[in-house]
Amino acid sequence: MIIHQIKGKQVTTASVSVFAQVISRTDFTEELIKVRNTFKKESDRALIILACSAIDEILKRIISKKMVSVSNKKELLLDTMQPLSSFSAKIEFCFRLGIISKTLKDDLNTLRKMRNNYAHNLNDISLEDPEMSEIINKILAKCPMIEHNSKNGNPKPTNRKRIEGFIGAALITLNNMVLKLEEVETAEKEKFLYE
Repeated sequence: MIIHQIKGKQVTTASVSVFAQVISRTDFTEELIKVRNTFKKESDRALIILACSAIDEILKRIISKKMVSVSNKKELLLDTMQPLSSFSAKIEFCFRLGIISKTLKDDLNTLRKMRNNYAHNLNDISLEDPEMSEIINKILAKCPMIEHNSKNGNPKPTNRKRIEGFIGAALITLNNMVLKLEEVETAEKEKFLYE
């Protein structure tokens, strides 16, 4: 086990991971470190379900920052059984606002479908199963930064390590969007129309 010192924090990994390389170059919050450490302790099923929950929460924060606050009405759109309550609606809305790319939208939707597969299937599904390998390969084919680690003479990481790398990079990317977005202010009165 190797311990990396990143921004003054110790991060333990089984090998030098792409995740560690990425977070050493970005702003990273305590919350994301805790989330990643939680993932390491979980089964494949729990990893995917929890990762989607974490991504869903960050998308919610992004959307909240892009909506004008009108009392508590901003949150109502994101509450249960509301237009933006589902993971898929949040992904689509962020894409339509131009906050995330089509590539990230597609990959998050693929991850969402993996989550649904795990959540609605009583059979034990491993990330190493051929069906899951194909899905993970599809996602990571567009992520050369995550995949390059195995091409440098290192043994190919497990599918779990590979998808953890993608999830970590996605969480960092989305979290950085939250940090960079400015809250939306209520528009001033339209002069031509109201003055």
